[in-house]
Amino acid sequence: MGHLLGVLFWLSITSPDQAEPVVPAARIVRQQPLQELFRSEVVYPQEKGEVQLTFVTDFEKFDGGSTVSLPAGFEFGLTGAWQVGAAILPYTRVRLADHVESGRGGVSIGTKYSFMNIRGSGVHAAVGLEAEFQHGPSAEGVVETGHEVESFAVAAIDLPRRAGVFAHVGVISARSPLGEGDPAGRLNWTIGGLIALAHCTLATELSFLNDRGFRRGVGGTYITPSVTLHPRDRWELSAGVPIGLTPRSNSYGLVAHLIYER
Repeated sequence: MGHLLGVLFWLSITSPDQAEPVVPAARIVRQQPLQELFRSEVVYPQEKGEVQLTFVTDFEKFDGGSTVSLPAGFEFGLTGAWQVGAAILPYTRVRLADHVESGRGGVSIGTKYSFMNIRGSGVHAAVGLEAEFQHGPSAEGVVETGHEVESFAVAAIDLPRRAGVFAHVGVISARSPLGEGDPAGRLNWTIGGLIALAHCTLATELSFLNDRGFRRGVGGTYITPSVTLHPRDRWELSAGVPIGLTPRSNSYGLVAHLIYER
């Protein structure tokens, strides 16, 4: 957490005008091309007083079984750069072979601070912190509980023709319970790109999930192509397909977001 606060302080003193950035007249600030990605945090903040509701359907297939979950999230803009949020998992189901368990899941809370159009450029950044309190069924018929705290940093660069690239790094500094020999730390990172069209946004994320510490073991590698539609003002509908690229990855999945902003 100390590193996160240090980054936040450095960005605040080097970019004092981020809350109301002064953008050269020759530069046009683009509208946000999307509100959510699937395996990484977006750099874009909620506007001051703006509320975002996100409803998710998440299916994942792995060897011998599958999971289905239905999370719901809430975000609120405290300022034009700083937001808070929370999420709940009212229903989750785990299937392993012929055994199925279902029930409610856990909750998470988090915050994010964004620095848009840094010094009038097309470069953006954000830092944040999220705590997740896990609770949910397992295929073994027991309720699994635990917690983890993640600090993250995100960067994005606008490119010509309404395209962009982005990167996300998340460090889990505390988690429980730990399996035998598992370290408390974990590192996840994602790189990707997007292009905003007239009525939709196409994106691809390449994610590396290291669930066995910072130096050994890899939890999985995924590529997630997605499409986001903007059917009406304030609404967004998106779907992504995470595809596992390594033996330790889940086979594939399907994730859908329905988002409303006000």
